[in-house]
Amino acid sequence: MSEDFLKKVENWSGKWWFMLLAMALPVFIVFSPMLIGNKMIGGSDVLWETQAFAGFQEAVKKGDSPLWNPNVFSGFPVFAGPFGYFSPVHWFFLKLFSAISAFSWLTYISFVLSGFFTALFIRKLGVSSLGSILGGLAWITSKQAYVQSLAAVYAFVFLPILFLVALKIGEKKWRSLLSGTTIVSLSFLMCHLFWTMASFLAPFFYSLYLAWIKIKSGSDSRFS
Repeated sequence: MSEDFLKKVENWSGKWWFMLLAMALPVFIVFSPMLIGNKMIGGSDVLWETQAFAGFQEAVKKGDSPLWNPNVFSGFPVFAGPFGYFSPVHWFFLKLFSAISAFSWLTYISFVLSGFFTALFIRKLGVSSLGSILGGLAWITSKQAYVQSLAAVYAFVFLPILFLVALKIGEKKWRSLLSGTTIVSLSFLMCHLFWTMASFLAPFFYSLYLAWIKIKSGSDSRFS
């Protein structure tokens, strides 16, 4: 029975849903005090961003302009800050949750997706299923220092997706261009501008590397 179960797990490990589950469960254990308890993520950036979330949420409910927060100093133009107010993702979560809960759930989901897409990318490179999952978990744990800044955490989600998009485009799967355009747009809407630009650099150079490989091998008639 145990051998059959291990074989099933081995077969499942290559499935996308198993990779997603492998990321979601351990991260949920860590985040459970914030998601189902009465705790919140600590840190000065958390207080700053959740206050901004709350101000945006309150302005929308009252019908006021969400582009100006009167509760920060003598007033603050929130559209100039790294809070992602133009993101439809934030609008959706702030409709469902309080500012603190929305921050916690968005952080949790971002951590899970960052590991998931990293695992998919590593698997696409030919690494084993177990190695891909371990790589995804390693990517999740590598950004624990940034957990208090949601605007920075988003960049860790978009980065592996952009690597995947670059790989797909290199395989002449041009529908990935639409995915890439969407991710770039969301990056500007959700991330801190510095992290957005920084997360573009590595996929850009990776794309150049893939193009160079094809030129060298002569496998792409567009470059030959």
